[in-house]
Amino acid sequence: SFDSMDEPSNTLGVMVTLRMRLFCEIMRNGSDVPEQVHEVLNEVVIDRGSSSFLSNIECYEKGRFVTRVQADGIMLATPTGSTAYS
Repeated sequence: SFDSMDEPSNTLGVMVTLRMRLFCEIMRNGSDVPEQVHEVLNEVVIDRGSSSFLSNIECYEKGRFVTRVQADGIMLATPTGSTAYS
């Protein structure tokens, strides 16, 4: 884990670009306990899986409500991720 590659302790001898990651916790049916936890690079996709029904998905950032969607799924990306979809 690197906090900063500008520190004198960087003796790797290579250029490293730090990238923003997403920390994703999946909670179902109003539970306060995550069912799944993932740390991802670039983007995360949440979809309905094999269900034939639309999903109701709420997204939060650091406990702050961002959006609510009823859809087949949702994709969330970092500023440097998912350029193929823009």
